[in-house]
Amino acid sequence: MPRRKSLRSQLYWAARDLGNVEAVEHGGVEGEAKRYARLAVHRKTNTVTGGILRALRLSGRHTATRSGEGTLRLIQRLRERMLRQVFAIRHWRAVSLRERLAP
Repeated sequence: MPRRKSLRSQLYWAARDLGNVEAVEHGGVEGEAKRYARLAVHRKTNTVTGGILRALRLSGRHTATRSGEGTLRLIQRLRERMLRQVFAIRHWRAVSLRERLAP
């Protein structure tokens, strides 16, 4: 994949390359291997964490910052959603109990 041409991107990749060189200088091949393994673990855990946040609608196109809402409004929406789920479960249990007790 070709690298982007922006100055910010070039600086990012230069810093990453420098980190790779320093890892080899300080730890040899073993240092580079540790760095590679650490970056792979971070990449995987960030992917899993992002997936969980997207599933909870706390990340992606539903986030408060992208839709212009404040943090307080996001918390209120989450609280309302949780309460609706609790009431739905209670209603289901009550209906279920009535059906079981009905002659």
